[in-house]
Parts: sequence; structure tokens; C-alpha cells
Amino acid sequence: MLARDAAGGVSPLLLALGAVTGGAGDAAASERAFALALESDPDSAVALEGLLGARLSLGDLEGAAPLFDRLEKAGVPASRLVRARMNFFVQSGDFDAAEKAVSDVLAGAPREPDLLLDLFSVLSLRFASAEEPARSALRRRMEEIAGSLRLDPSVRAFQGAVAGAVLHLFDGKFSEARDEFRIADAARPGVPGIVNQILRLDYALQDRPRAEVHARRLLELTPDHGFANYVMGSLALGAGRVGSAKAFLECSAANWDSPLPRGDLAWALYLEDDFAGAERLSREALALDPGLHEVLDTLGLALLAQSRPSEARETLGKAADLAAESVEKGLSPPASDRPIRLHYARALFDAGSVAEARETLAALDASGPSFAGRDAAFRSELLAALSSAAR
Repeated sequence: MLARDAAGGVSPLLLALGAVTGGAGDAAASERAFALALESDPDSAVALEGLLGARLSLGDLEGAAPLFDRLEKAGVPASRLVRARMNFFVQSGDFDAAEKAVSDVLAGAPREPDLLLDLFSVLSLRFASAEEPARSALRRRMEEIAGSLRLDPSVRAFQGAVAGAVLHLFDGKFSEARDEFRIADAARPGVPGIVNQILRLDYALQDRPRAEVHARRLLELTPDHGFANYVMGSLALGAGRVGSAKAFLECSAANWDSPLPRGDLAWALYLEDDFAGAERLSREALALDPGLHEVLDTLGLALLAQSRPSEARETLGKAADLAAESVEKGLSPPASDRPIRLHYARALFDAGSVAEARETLAALDASGPSFAGRDAAFRSELLAALSSAAR
């Protein structure tokens, strides 16, 4: 979460496929529109292709499958359906069939750059889950295709850059991958899939200024984009613009089945003293990923605010352990677990474990930097409560 300094991540598997497929837009609305068009013209190739694309975007493989035969009967050439077939087989988990679908068409057009990039995409998906020696063989084939695309001056700025970006992703070189995607974006501006990849790499690199620029661009292209709305909401929340943050995060949560917008929205509600709402959203986020220590922290604070100290102690204890583990593994910044341990100390006090709360706070005061902002005030309140209990 950008708003609370959680480490970002990026999936090369999703990036590899997303980079060449672009954005889906409102697939549900498209499906309804094309289905309606087919009622008056059942053999319309345009409507059939549109319906196929919409159903694939929705993951409706059963509804998509019979459309291929109807499109062939309508006279649509195999070369125009190759990406849809590839997408169908990839979603089915049949990478061999996906590769064959592209290779069969490439046999008649061996240097067609878009088809080469499609083949590269399928190989990259196979590479992500392959083991040696197949992994090395797939990597060599991917590098050969990328090299071929880079040698062609007419396509190296887009197809070649996308292929290069994916290779960098598999090597963990996020900055270099972003540079390649930016080259592709300059060569073919406005492809939602490319802007999405750039934004995800901004996020992974914790580059907030560029993340905001690219999130705004992506929202111009696809206003309901779940991740772009999340980034804008998270940035707004980090800047203290809670009302603006909530609007973005609510849109994100409605369009993206991820714990991230729900976790940040829970924090926004907590800041507005809507503790029941913060609890509800925290639990929704944790149902998707139980190991998010930042969200467990929000949940624990919401429980404390609702005078449920025993539940808060258990929740914040788990959050503190996970946060310390994350710091130890280098997944979170040093000392980023300290605020959660402070909140845990308050939960201990409220639950009646006064001595343990005092020991926890003393250990925090002796081992790290001073608290700031909300946590400084939180520490002062706890210290006052401990002083009163000692009298």
C-alpha cells in the first residue's frame, strides 16, 4: 500500500500477457451490446468477434468456445483469430495448444511482428512455471524472438521493446523493464495494457510522482481501472486527503478483487472515526490475504476503539509478529514494525496486562527512533495511562 509504505510487487506472468493484450474496458457492457447486435444479424463477423473478445475478457470460456466455429463459417481468416485462440488456451491452462495456435499461423507469415510477439508471450507464460532444462530452452527461444524484433527497424520500438521489457522482468530488473515499456508507449501511445505495466512498475519501484502521472493517464483511458484507482486513492490517503482517497478506493474495490484497496479504505474509515466500517473493510481485505500486517494493525486499532481489548490484543500481536518478520526478511523498511508494536502495547494495557504493556513500551523507547505524528500522540496517551495505573 503506497499510503502506508507497504512494499510493492509485480508479477512477470501477468505483465507478460497484459503487455500484449491491452485493456479490456467494460467487457460486461460490450458483451450485452454485441449479443443484442447478433439478435438482428446472427452472422455478423464484427459482432461475433466483439462478443468473443468480451467473453474472453470476462473469463467465460464456455460461452467463448462455440464462437470460433461461427466466426470461421462467417469467413473470418485464422490469422485474425489467432490472438483470441491463444488467449482462450492460455486461460484454459493449455500452453501447448496456445503455442501451436500461434505457430500454425506463423508458418505462413514467419516474420509477422505481432504474431512473433504473441508467440513470445506464450513462451514467457510457459517459462514462468518451467523447470530446467526446459526453462533454459524457453529462455533461448524468447531471446531469439526478442533479438529478431529488435533488428526490424519498423517494429523494434514497440514489439521489440515489449519483449525486452518482459525479459528484464524475469531478471528482476524493474527499472530497465519500465524504460522499455516507456519506449513502447512512446511508439504506440494510449495502449491501456502498456500504461498499466508502466504504472505497476512505478508502484514496484515506489516512484510516487511517476505513479500519479501514469495512474491519471490510465484513468483517462479506462476510468474504472481497479489498480489505477487504487494508486490514486493510496497517494491521496498518504497526503491526508481522506475524502478524495475514499472515492478512488471505493471505485477500485468495486472493480478489483484485491485486498489492497479494501485495506487502505479501512484505514481511511478509521481516520474518520468509522470504526465499525474500518473493521468490516479490514476483514474483507484479510479474507483475501490473511498475512497483511498493515491491515491487521488497522483491524486491531478499530477493535481497540470499540472497547474490545482481548480481540485487539490477539490481532495486534499477530500483526506485530508478521511485521517483524517482514522487516527481518528485508520486505519492509527497518523499524517499520515499531508503530504496530506500540499499538500492541496499548492493547496489552487495555486487556489488563499492565506490566507487559510497560515492558513493551520501555523496549520500544530503548531500541529505536522517537515516534512522530499520530503515533507520538498515541505513545503519550499510553504513557499517561501507565502512569495513572502505577499510582
